[in-house]
Amino acid sequence: MVDRGVALSAADARELGQLREEKRKWDASIDVAVQTGIHCAKLGDVITRDQLTDFIVKIGVLPDTTIDKIWKALPDQYRKASGRPKKARAKAAV
Repeated sequence: MVDRGVALSAADARELGQLREEKRKWDASIDVAVQTGIHCAKLGDVITRDQLTDFIVKIGVLPDTTIDKIWKALPDQYRKASGRPKKARAKAAV
């Protein structure tokens, strides 16, 4: 149980505020990640990184580093590989 009658020092109050902000960001990231997973599963097809970013921006604002982590966490079956397919080794040797 929290005793709300105790006054915090300035440093403790600042740290508490920072921790609350970090928790808010963490909760928002988890929410967006879950919504992204559900969206990708419903698509039934692969998604590009740009499509993923556009979808996330519609939900809420997250830092690019968080979007990177969500992208990397998606199973390969939902992510579109980048670039052109590599040529066969036989053709490369010619």
